[in-house]
Amino acid sequence: MEGERADERLGKSINAYLNHYITVADGKAGAVAAASLVLIGFAVAPDAAAVPLPRWLGALAAVFAAGFAASVLYPRTPHFGNGHIFWGDIRQFDSANAYWQSLHALSADQIGLELARQNFNVSAVLLRKMAGVRRAIIAFGISALLLAYAFGAA
Repeated sequence: MEGERADERLGKSINAYLNHYITVADGKAGAVAAASLVLIGFAVAPDAAAVPLPRWLGALAAVFAAGFAASVLYPRTPHFGNGHIFWGDIRQFDSANAYWQSLHALSADQIGLELARQNFNVSAVLLRKMAGVRRAIIAFGISALLLAYAFGAA
């Protein structure tokens, strides 16, 4: 068996890079979701003295921040057709043996194509996640500012 080709190494390196940033996006979204829930609890505390309109707008912005963050954390369901990498595609094979036979039949160029297809699809997931994180952070910032004003001005 010959060694790993340069394009295969590159494909695997790119995949590791993309998956690192997916982990980062999920971590940021989890932190924003948790912080947003704290702001919601602070905003809806029954005995808190605050200016009403910015208080409830701040609470609403925190709800949006938590929702955006939750959308980032929602698990993806990768299935892109007849590939060999995503678990949804793997389970389309009748058995582990059929999957192995299909893997074994791949040429070096087909393996590179599988990696390229995976990286292309993972990059789309990453773009969606990062956009969600950005929206969550913006909504969280708006909420924090509104609540700071509502409770500071009261």
